[in-house]
Amino acid sequence: MNLRKLQNLAVIALVVLSVFSCEKPYTGNHLVNETSPYLLQHAFNPVDWFPWGQEALTKAEEEDKLIVISVGFASCHWCHVMEEESFEDSLVSEVMNESFISIKVDKEERPDIDGIYMDACQLIRNKSCGWPLNVIALPDGRPVFAGTYFEKEQWIQILETYKYRMEEERDDLEDFANDLKREIVRKDVIPDFSIDSPVKDTLLASYAEQLKSTMDTLHGGRQGGIKFPNPTNLELLLSYAHLYEDQEAFDLVELTLEKMAYGGIYDHIGGGFSRYSTDRIWKIPHFEKMLYDNAQLISVYSKAYRSFKNEEFKRVVFETIDFCDNELSLPKGPYFSSLDADSDGEEGRYYVWKEEEVNGLLSDDKMLNIFKSYYQIGGNGQWEYDQNVLFPQRSIESFAREYNLGIAESETALKEAKKVIAEARVLRNKPALDDKTLVSWNALMIDGLSEAYRSFGDKKHLERAIEVADFILTNMKAEDGRLYRNYKGTTASINAFLDDYANLAKAFINLYSVSFEERWLTEAQLLVDYVNLHFKDESSQIYYYTSDEDDALMTRKKEIIDGVIPSSNSTLARVISDLGVLQDNKEYKKQSMSMLQTIVNRPNFKEYISFNSNWGMLYLEKIRKVYEVVVMGPDSDANRAQLMSIYAPNVYFMGSDSQSELPLLEGKYVEGANYIYVCKSSMCKFPVETVDEAVILLEKEFNQDINL
Repeated sequence: MNLRKLQNLAVIALVVLSVFSCEKPYTGNHLVNETSPYLLQHAFNPVDWFPWGQEALTKAEEEDKLIVISVGFASCHWCHVMEEESFEDSLVSEVMNESFISIKVDKEERPDIDGIYMDACQLIRNKSCGWPLNVIALPDGRPVFAGTYFEKEQWIQILETYKYRMEEERDDLEDFANDLKREIVRKDVIPDFSIDSPVKDTLLASYAEQLKSTMDTLHGGRQGGIKFPNPTNLELLLSYAHLYEDQEAFDLVELTLEKMAYGGIYDHIGGGFSRYSTDRIWKIPHFEKMLYDNAQLISVYSKAYRSFKNEEFKRVVFETIDFCDNELSLPKGPYFSSLDADSDGEEGRYYVWKEEEVNGLLSDDKMLNIFKSYYQIGGNGQWEYDQNVLFPQRSIESFAREYNLGIAESETALKEAKKVIAEARVLRNKPALDDKTLVSWNALMIDGLSEAYRSFGDKKHLERAIEVADFILTNMKAEDGRLYRNYKGTTASINAFLDDYANLAKAFINLYSVSFEERWLTEAQLLVDYVNLHFKDESSQIYYYTSDEDDALMTRKKEIIDGVIPSSNSTLARVISDLGVLQDNKEYKKQSMSMLQTIVNRPNFKEYISFNSNWGMLYLEKIRKVYEVVVMGPDSDANRAQLMSIYAPNVYFMGSDSQSELPLLEGKYVEGANYIYVCKSSMCKFPVETVDEAVILLEKEFNQDINL
């Protein structure tokens, strides 16, 4: 039975026993009315948790108590472990309730709070930090201690130490807190490096070489013993490979995507990718599945398909979209956040198989042998406790040749076997679902679905993207233009952050490109208008992460580092650049360049290019000529679809089947005629009438620029 179900039954049992013993039943702590699945997981802990808010902060100041701030998320394995070992323990809760005010934070709902205290942890522990993030702070919220997972005895010792220090060494704690706060605030001071320095091919080449040097040429991905998919790094390498005809970059991208698709990190039964691989060969994943990973990988595999025409990439895209629709969404609804790594109290239990289980499920000997051989059950697929991860490591074609089997025969056997295994797996207890909806992550999914439609032309992907976009506009946007970050049940809550606005605006721009519906450009512009009003730092080129309408925290952060999800400022800079092209807005083009120069002129930018790869994408767009392909006439939809199936970085698609007021479209509509204009930096050639002619003209212009 699922561990969460067991905990819920335990709570019910406690209530029943209390009734019969005439004791007042335990009604939970201050988290019981929250909507976050992560906070609700802790609602019946004996620790008297509060959500982040004025009630808890005021109580800490009035009672002059230290604060425990514990940050995590619903699918976090070690968060569950620490809860079970410590936060459900009566001794631990007694210490915390007596001497501390305890606050639980869902980092996905409140990345602003998580960001500040993660900075504190990295400063205290020299960047060795993760989740759960456990912080001890003075009554006003200034941190004095931070770390991640602690065993019960360690945690009790830490609590007792800081309880003592609060009583006996208060002045030392105050001094430390002041020094630490000063360093936290300093991290968000970003000097304006937006000097008028030219972007150069030579610099970009050095960035690309640095990024390639970090890649594993045998197994793909970044070098090292743990492998995270990093979609933006792959996108940067793919675009660079095309624009600079770099075969090594092509090879690294294709290698990485193939190794991931044939690795254990990919769910070969239900589709979708796990969070990361715990080894360098993509074999054993950390089994939680996040919407943001899968959304971005849908996008990258779709783009890679346009480049390589690799049918395995198409399979991965369709299966991953099916996973997101089936497991992370309700029909016609938005997407949820994640699936837990654990079920039945074990990490990965839902996904792994013992050899005897497979033997018992597949009665046909030939089917059994092909399934076990392909997925290396009992061989390289073995993990721990006789469990196996499905780990093919190669294509079905390669496997068939290796075993001297027919390809069609192998495909049929595997398809039938997977159906049987899937039917057996669905009977298992599923990992817990975090069913909150976040604007930022849904925007990434809209973007991924748009890229899938661009590559494969399946209308259902476009329809689904529009469905989700309309849901956000209807349910998560207020009349004054603000977004709410979170939606759960029937309620939208929490003022959105910069990544919500930036990612949604980017998704809307992509929706325009694949549909030519100008309402999406209008919506993107409205989001940028709101951001300029409430997030802009007038003294800098870089925007704040939080709105000026939010409650003030210790510092007002600025997010510039690209992680697994690109930073909000780099995405916003690309949005402003895109709108500059699509609206022929010179001020936007200039502003996006200034934002870029502020970042690329910072010391050590090149050395950390893998954490600045979305900025690298913008650099790539600025250094090469921009092409606009304008598609007009009654066949604009069909002509656009043909043109967009080509991988073409630095090309913007615009068009209409009627008159339009967009600057590059004005005067180009002729009733009944189909014209395609190939333009370069807003200067258009004479129109052609067929897609083939447009492609030839585009390639000619591109080759001329390459050879300059």
